[in-house]
Amino acid sequence: MILFFYGEETYQSSHSIQQLKKAFLKKNPTGGGLIVFDCNDECDIAQIIQSMGEQNLFSPKKLIIIKNIFAQTKALEQKLLIEKLENDTEDIIVFFEENSVRANAVLFKWLKKNAQKVQENNPLEGYTLEQWIENVVKESDAKIVSDATKELILFVGNDLWQLSQEIQKLVCYAGESDITVQCVHDIVHGRVDADMFQTIEAVAAQNKGVALTLLRKQIAAGDSAFHVFSMY
Repeated sequence: MILFFYGEETYQSSHSIQQLKKAFLKKNPTGGGLIVFDCNDECDIAQIIQSMGEQNLFSPKKLIIIKNIFAQTKALEQKLLIEKLENDTEDIIVFFEENSVRANAVLFKWLKKNAQKVQENNPLEGYTLEQWIENVVKESDAKIVSDATKELILFVGNDLWQLSQEIQKLVCYAGESDITVQCVHDIVHGRVDADMFQTIEAVAAQNKGVALTLLRKQIAAGDSAFHVFSMY
């Protein structure tokens, strides 16, 4: 089985792979058969290909995770890897690309066509992002009110890595109660853009929505209203 995860947003891909590793290690507690190659550090195609042909006494089926292979390999190397992939039917092979990928790369085109699962993850926005937050909260056996979800996005944006951390803090803070807007104000300290010029440009362009959003972020970060307006 071959799985291919890629896209600008990396949290969802990482989470999916962690779930795969967890399930694999549950069946193979010794870790035998789990092999990870990160081509940002080193990319030896011969070693990757060899790992697919090796027999493992402790686990007949291996989980091989190959990260960031595209930038470090040439077309010929990718073709050699494809030849091996076409003959390896026993292993679970996961490709995870954190970097941008050329759509005409040999391996990319082959994976898009032949992988059993192809998942492109792009930044979440709007309703989709709100649903993601609510699902993550639900997985922790907690609840969040709709206004609190919107407030959390206002504070943090759509960085799923930071959002997941903030959600865990909120779940602990709220306890048995629902996560409210006040909980977000008490616990979350978002990454606020301190550049006043962005806000000034929004004001000059009469873009009231953007200007007010940035104002709320600056005040939420702890800047005094007097200081903010004097800078405007």
